[in-house]
Amino acid sequence: MSLRFSRWRSIYREFCDWGYILAPRDGKIIAKGQVEAGRFKPKDRIVLSGSGSINVDAVANIVGAGGSILVEKGSIQLDYFNSMFSRNLLAQLASVENSEVRSRVASSILEAAAYNKIRVLEILEVPEDVRSRVVGEIKGLISMLKGTVLSRLMGVEARITKLYFEALRYVIPVEYGFKARTRRPPKDYFSAALSYGNMLLYRHVLKEILRFGLDPRLSYLHTPYRHRPSLALDIAEEFRQAVVDLAVIPLYTSRSMSIKGDFQVFGSSIYLNKRGNFKVRRSFQHRMNLKVEGRSLADAIRGQIRKLLEFIHGDRSEYTPFRIQ
Repeated sequence: MSLRFSRWRSIYREFCDWGYILAPRDGKIIAKGQVEAGRFKPKDRIVLSGSGSINVDAVANIVGAGGSILVEKGSIQLDYFNSMFSRNLLAQLASVENSEVRSRVASSILEAAAYNKIRVLEILEVPEDVRSRVVGEIKGLISMLKGTVLSRLMGVEARITKLYFEALRYVIPVEYGFKARTRRPPKDYFSAALSYGNMLLYRHVLKEILRFGLDPRLSYLHTPYRHRPSLALDIAEEFRQAVVDLAVIPLYTSRSMSIKGDFQVFGSSIYLNKRGNFKVRRSFQHRMNLKVEGRSLADAIRGQIRKLLEFIHGDRSEYTPFRIQ
């Protein structure tokens, strides 16, 4: 049965305080802490952070109304027969186990990510001959992002990503030692910040996925593996350039990152130190919260997860990934 979008208009409602008590009162669910107070309908999805206690009668009322609770510390989910989470789980399983649907969504995510790379290269001061060559090659590879074999799709994506970072070499000042993107561990000063920024993005996306009541282990593009939050990797793929790259690159083109003051080196591995972490995190948060036409990138991430929720429940015929405008 399709769950029409009108039923998902308010996906979750948040409450944060210390020493709170969640209890029923006059047909409502009341949260009262040391500073804050909240009033919810039993059918709401309530997201709790901080610390407190939950009255058993409140749980009974929420279950009876088909509502749900997520306690963010430990990602503790209230689950029961026909709960919102269990309905989402069944819909997710049906979606990702359909190879045609899975490959279609995976291809669309990779295609959007490729166009986002092109858009960043158009924004940055890349030499015109380099930009023209790289963008042309990336567009040629985009046409190959079709099919049902995920390993092949990821192979094409790897070639696109390599071209993208080859072009970024002409943007990042030479003293930062950036020649190619390196990971686990990063081996240059630019890759160190990208790795940290991507981690911040993954954490943010994972938090939102859990708030929406989706299982982060079930994914389309990245292969599900044990408890890895593969769906967070999928959604983050759409936002790496818009959030992380455009937050991190200006720190280097402006030479705001100090080689001596913002990094720590262990052999051939390079990581941000506490001061470097702070600089990247501040730029990341600014980028996430910057509003364009009344909408921030944090809003856009929530919007994409909402789209995915509609898609898996049959309220959308296609999942349309995020693209930089």
